[in-house]
Amino acid sequence: MWHLRREMIGKALDAKRRHRQQQYFRLSIQVRNELAAWLQVLQGWTGEWLLDPSDWKGQGCRVLHSDACQEGQGGYSDQGDWFSEAWSLATLQKAQRKERLSLPYLEMQAAVNAIKNLTKPTPGKPLRVLLMCDCLPVVQAINHGYCHEEGMAELLFGLSEWCVRGNVYLRVEHLSSAENRWADLLSRFDVFDFLQESGYSRHSRVSRLGQ
Repeated sequence: MWHLRREMIGKALDAKRRHRQQQYFRLSIQVRNELAAWLQVLQGWTGEWLLDPSDWKGQGCRVLHSDACQEGQGGYSDQGDWFSEAWSLATLQKAQRKERLSLPYLEMQAAVNAIKNLTKPTPGKPLRVLLMCDCLPVVQAINHGYCHEEGMAELLFGLSEWCVRGNVYLRVEHLSSAENRWADLLSRFDVFDFLQESGYSRHSRVSRLGQ
């Protein structure tokens, strides 16, 4: 809840600065929209937790890898699915920060696309998803559930809503760029080398990702 968190912190600091014990304020339209979205999502949540958080690489856990560069994104799953796509103009515009592109934003977008497009949640059945990512800001943001950068926070909010709706429990682990070589190849459109090294089928490619 990016807008709610930011607004509440701002009002709390203002109250402290004015030495007020109580502070009343009107919720902005962005905050009200966030609250309405979560209320709708939580209506369908059973409140039950059926997964063993200690078993992340056992049976029933989907393992994914993702990576990004300024030109494109790539990712693959342990089920043989993979993708390699160039960034849309809209995504590049959202990633623009003054005179450069935000690589952490693009890494977050690639991670979100990998999670949403390489998993197939079954209604009513919990699903573990373990994402391997070499971008530490993305790892920290998803595992902690918040991010101070507004663009990444909006992506995180959408991902959180998707996970709640699909009963998906998500965890992200950090790995080095060298260990993430196959995802790196896909993000740079080196599909031939990826297929040669991984043994994946070219027919398992996932296309038309939502960006």
